[in-house]
Amino acid sequence: MSTLKVPDVVGFTIRAHDLLNTYSAELTAKGLNPTTSMAALLSKGTALSAKDEEQEAAKAALKIKTEAVDTLRDDAVLACSGACDLIISAFGRTSPQGQEATQLRRSITGPTQRRITTPSNPTPPNP
Repeated sequence: MSTLKVPDVVGFTIRAHDLLNTYSAELTAKGLNPTTSMAALLSKGTALSAKDEEQEAAKAALKIKTEAVDTLRDDAVLACSGACDLIISAFGRTSPQGQEATQLRRSITGPTQRRITTPSNPTPPNP
């Protein structure tokens, strides 16, 4: 399998085509017909270029979808963290409810990861 870059190979097909075209008369005089090879080179270069553009468009679309999923994931994590903050601030960190909320957050963030916090401090509900 080749490690050449697609644009380089497309350029190679064009240059090979042009080279055959340049020496077409001499090749024909030697009993060789470069016409079929020239057409094949142009066809292969065009097909390769088209598929490469298609692949690059798919990569760009996938990147956009990945960014959308990452944004939704981060938003969901912040909302869950905010819910845990609400419980902890309402009942206190050392209460059974606060400890349960702390454990829930640790179950997703892990003890060694940086704690995820919401952008604003939640206030406990008024009784």
